[in-house]
Order: sequence, then structure tokens, then C-alpha cells
Amino acid sequence: FHHSIKPSAIVTNPAFSYVRLHGRNYKDWFREEAGRNDRYNYLYSKEELEDWIGRIKKLAEGSQRVFIITNNHYRGQALANALQIKNMLTGEKLQIPATMLEKYPVLKEIAQKLEKDQAELFESEVIGAKEAGKTEKGKLEGEKK
Repeated sequence: FHHSIKPSAIVTNPAFSYVRLHGRNYKDWFREEAGRNDRYNYLYSKEELEDWIGRIKKLAEGSQRVFIITNNHYRGQALANALQIKNMLTGEKLQIPATMLEKYPVLKEIAQKLEKDQAELFESEVIGAKEAGKTEKGKLEGEKK
């Protein structure tokens, strides 16, 4: 934190606390030519997140709720770090899409083992008329003529 304000764990409202992780890409954050993706291009390491877990737990001692926002959104890094934070706070293994595991292998240690092949978010082939519930004439089943 040589070039920024060190994070704190001071509770200012007993109803809730708010933590927002933007990333630590100091090199590009204030560079005029840097675009949004350059500024938010940062994946927190496990060690960096462990520091945050300590702060989050301290905030939870003095707040009814703690909201944690991961805002280092470039390339899904916010989701990867959010999954890691959830695992660190709960100790539970998580359901993580195969595509996330391919992109961020560090998530494999916190992922649940799948018993069957995991469904993809999008079908690889277009569903045919029969599978989509249409009759041979192109009408939806149950549709009025």
C-alpha cells in the first residue's frame, strides 16, 4: 500500500459494513491512456484475500451484516475472487462452472467434485423443432390454430 490508503476494519454503522475490492493494479489505475479493463485487470492472490478475510471477520463482529463487492470485473476475475472469499468464510466446497475452472485453475481446490458431467450454460447445437416443443407444422404444442 505504498501508493494508496491502507484498508481498515473500522465499523462506522452497526447495521452494516461494506467492503469493495477494486483490484490493486496501481500501474494502470491512474494512467491516462488506460481503459476500464486495464484499471480493473487484477486477480487477488489467496494471500491477499486472506488479509481481507481477517478484516471482514472483524467488521462482522461489530455489524449485523457485511456486504462484499468484488469489482475487479475484467475477464471474470471478480467472480473468481468472490468464490474464493465465499469458500474462505464458509469452508464449504462450491459448485463452479467448468469454464471458470479452465480459466482459473486456482479454483479447483475449492470446487465440489461433480458426479456427472456438468451442463454447459449454452447449448453447443441449436435445438431442433421437435426438441423445442413444436409440431411438424411449426406450431407450438397446445397453440390454438
